[in-house]
Amino acid sequence: DIDFKIVGKNLRRIMAEKNFTFPQMSRITNVPLNSLRGYMYCTSYPTSKQIQKMAKGLRIEVAELFRE
Repeated sequence: DIDFKIVGKNLRRIMAEKNFTFPQMSRITNVPLNSLRGYMYCTSYPTSKQIQKMAKGLRIEVAELFRE
């Protein structure tokens, strides 16, 4: 099973490291703002396509989103 809490935690960490606001993060990843918030706070879960979009926009490997 995928632990999406780790994905949310890593998204929040990356956002903080890069000093991105939610709107900036949404623009960079091309993921709707409400979806992005849901992923970060585990109220919704990204599809594999959304995970790939986020990694591409952030210029990171997909594995970085799953790193504990």
